[in-house]
Parts: sequence; structure tokens; C-alpha cells
Amino acid sequence: MDPLWDLVRDAYFDLHEKYRLNGTWRPSSPIVLIDKDRASWDEALSRLALNILPPMYQQLEALPELLDSPKLSDSPVAKHELFAEIQSQLEKGLDSLTSIVASFRSPPSSSSVRTDDHHSIEIKGFQCQEVKSRIESLIFKICHTCCIFSILIKTRNDCNYPASTFVDIESAIQAVANACESIHQLIKWITSHEISNILNAWDIQSGEFNKLLFKLTQLIHPISESKEENGESMTSPVKQLSNPEAVELAKSVMPILKLSRLFFKKSATILFNRTPSQLVTNMNSHQLDASVKLAYLTIVDLRSIIAILRQTDNTADTSVIAGDITRSIKLMKDRLDDILLLIPLYIIPLLPDLDHPSSPHHPLTWLANWHILFLSTTQKCMCAAETFEHSQPPGEPNQPIVARW
Repeated sequence: MDPLWDLVRDAYFDLHEKYRLNGTWRPSSPIVLIDKDRASWDEALSRLALNILPPMYQQLEALPELLDSPKLSDSPVAKHELFAEIQSQLEKGLDSLTSIVASFRSPPSSSSVRTDDHHSIEIKGFQCQEVKSRIESLIFKICHTCCIFSILIKTRNDCNYPASTFVDIESAIQAVANACESIHQLIKWITSHEISNILNAWDIQSGEFNKLLFKLTQLIHPISESKEENGESMTSPVKQLSNPEAVELAKSVMPILKLSRLFFKKSATILFNRTPSQLVTNMNSHQLDASVKLAYLTIVDLRSIIAILRQTDNTADTSVIAGDITRSIKLMKDRLDDILLLIPLYIIPLLPDLDHPSSPHHPLTWLANWHILFLSTTQKCMCAAETFEHSQPPGEPNQPIVARW
């Protein structure tokens, strides 16, 4: 292998080793607290969104094309120099990112649950936590990308070095795509208002509701497996429930799942399809954290319920199944109720050009109607769980539930 390529390969691998562990980061620039006041915070976010992240996006995006560039196939020196230049720029960017991470004053573990930082002029602990954790995640993804390219550079330029069975151009393209998407989402987060960030967190999870709906339907009655273009199955086969009471219980969960999906989809239209009058709400960090995580936690609850339903044919202890499902439903309902209280207090007042509150087209009218339906379906589901609990034949031995997802 050409010594020049050895140097490039080592540089990319060293970059991976230097930044892959948080405790080993040693920023070159002096540490200046960025969350001590609003001016320092705004300046740091502006520098991050305008000066640091966009060049790193371009550098990462250029790597896969550069690896197989036909224009440079007859010019190994030029190709080597371009790889070296990108590595140098990525190192500068990573140094800047680690410097920002080291500049946070408050530990994110405690700041994210604060209830006293609601005022709009304050730097909210939740925002600090999100920015810091997203930067850390991005750094790890860039390190992973550098490691992959160090291997590819070695295998592409050393005929005596065996090709890796785990690293190829497709995995390199995917690694770059993951890192670039993290950059995109980070820029979007720090430049958007709080309401948009809540929506984005909900939107990321939207596809999961359809997957859960498909799995729940499979428990009630068989569905032919969907196929990809190559003929391979996209979904694992799910055994239909044989217990009639369990089928009725599963059917009672169906409207809860559909209404949950409708809430997050419709809210995006009626609440968030407008530009708020200010960038931040008067929600505190605890309330923001709960709002952002709402869709994800709702999916976790529904996933748990479906996993429990799958075990109804494997256990005679109907009281355990009924109790677990009832607890999950109540937890999900309480969590949604909490957020429904925040919407009219902190979100609706910031949305311009709304109809009169008495209008049937006002967001609160839709939310009220949705809430009535949701309460009705959760009550019916809990009644179905109670019916299922009492369906256990007398004398049946209890068997433990082993949830499989």
C-alpha cells in the first residue's frame, strides 16, 4: 500500500479513536460557559447552526463519492489530498463540537426535570439537555463513519489486505446518511420554536402506529404477509389468538390505537400548521420533556399491551393479563390527559388566525371531541379486561407470563 494512503487511513482511524469515548475529549479551545446567560447561549447556537454543522455536513456527504470518483481514478495523489483535507476539516469540526459539550454548566440529568424555568427569557434545562445529547450522539456517529472509511481506504488501496465482510460501500453510505441526518435534525432543533420541536418528535414516531396496527390486526384475524419487491417477507408471521375472550379484548384495544394515531396526526394539522407568535412557550422543562416524549411513550404502552395479548394462549392466569393491560391503559390515558391540559394553556394562545373559540373549527373543539371518544374507548377496554379476567375456568392452574416482543 502507498505510504500516503497509510497516513490517510491512520488519520481517519485516529480520529475515531480520539473522539469515540466521551471521557477522552480534550478540546483545544478554552472552555467558556454557554448556558450562563441568554446572550452566550444564543451566540453558541448560532455558531453551531451557521458555522460548524453545515461544513461538516458537506464534508461527510463528499466522502462516498470521493471513494469511487472516476475523475480521480488516474490521480491517486489528488484523491489522497482530498481525503486528507476532509479528515482535517472533520477534526476541526469535532474539536468545536466537543468544546461546546464541555461548555455546559448544568448537568442534563437534573436540568431536564426542572419546573421553575418556564419564563421565556430563561435558558431552559430541557433545551440544554437536548442540544448536548444530540451533539454527543452526532460525535459518535461521525467517529463511526471515520472508522468505516479507514477500513475501506485500506481495502481499496492495498491488494494484499482482505476485504472486510462487514464493511462495504453500502455501509459507508448508510453511516454518512445517519450522521448527516443527525446534523439536519440538530440544526432543525436549535433553529425551530418549541412547538415545532414537539411536533417533530411526534412525527418521527408516526410510522410506528401503523406497524402496531398491523400487528394487532394479525392477532384478531390472519393477514397475508406483505412482500418486498424481491419477494421476501416484510413482517414476521403472528399467530392468531384462539381464546374468544382474548380476541374481544384485542378488539377493544383497536380503537385506542387508532385514536392515538389520529391524535398525533391531526394535532399536526390543527395545532402546528401555523407559525407561533414567539419562539418559546411558557412551559417549564418538565412539561416540555413530557410533551416531546408523549408519542414515543404512547407507542411503548401500546407495544406492551400487544405483547401481553400475545401471551393469552400461553397462560391461564387471566387476572395478571387483565391487570397489566388495565395499568398500561390508565398510564397512557393519564399521560395524554396531562398534555391535553398544556395545549390550551401554553400552545393555543401562541397560534395566530384561529377561529372563534365557539366555532366548530377551533382546535379546542376538535380536541374536546377527541378526548370524549378516547375516554369512552379506554373505559370499554378496561371493561373488556375485567370480562376477560373472569373468563378463567375454575380450577385452572396459573402460569407465569413470559412476554415476547
